[in-house]
Amino acid sequence: YKGKITGMGIRKGITLIVGGGYHGKSTLLKALEAGVYPHIAGDGREYVVTEDCAVKIRAEDGRSIKRTDISMFINDLPNGKDTRAFSTEDASGSTSQAANVIEAIEAGASTFFIDEDTSATNFMVRDELMQQVIHRDMEPITPFIERMQDFYSSCCREFRCLFSGGGYGCADGPLYSAGNYEAGERGGSRVSFS
Repeated sequence: YKGKITGMGIRKGITLIVGGGYHGKSTLLKALEAGVYPHIAGDGREYVVTEDCAVKIRAEDGRSIKRTDISMFINDLPNGKDTRAFSTEDASGSTSQAANVIEAIEAGASTFFIDEDTSATNFMVRDELMQQVIHRDMEPITPFIERMQDFYSSCCREFRCLFSGGGYGCADGPLYSAGNYEAGERGGSRVSFS
């Protein structure tokens, strides 16, 4: 026992971690991801505790998907593929990330770690330019950001979603900033994690 440990807890809800490039957003998420595994004394992870229902969600171009219902996010594909039982041997970034979300929910995950560096942008958000140029009826993807509140309010009341990045505009919950490998809730104290 090393004595009292102080730090920051991440509450249930939708959390956004923002900060400049190379300031530790992805590093913080990686530490939280590793927190689900058994700790080895002295490796630093003994200071990070993460619930075992946590999973990293990312795009995986080229992965295989078998009979997965991704219709919550993707419908009316130009090739006519059924997204209620979607199968492919070579998934795109957006279809793979949609399948990863659905598979994680089916496996009982209620905490998602999403890093903008490893996400399919068109799956995550429909930016202002796309909204102006492509009519909603012509876009087969309903972005994850538009479905998050559904997860939080109906799918699982224990839902946590942590995003690293600033372009998602989903700061309904806590907003943490990362800078120089320190993080903290906006206006609160900061914790070093280098």
